[in-house]
Amino acid sequence: MIENSCFVCHYFKWNRCRIYEYYFKDHVAKVSSCDRYTEREQ
Repeated sequence: MIENSCFVCHYFKWNRCRIYEYYFKDHVAKVSSCDRYTEREQ
């Protein structure tokens, strides 16, 4: 479900979306992070 993790960011115009990968013993977990920015920062 991580493939759509950035959809909410783009829907709310939080276009700065990064995906972090955390490596565990037997798998890799991906966590998305959205940054909300004002139009002045564009």
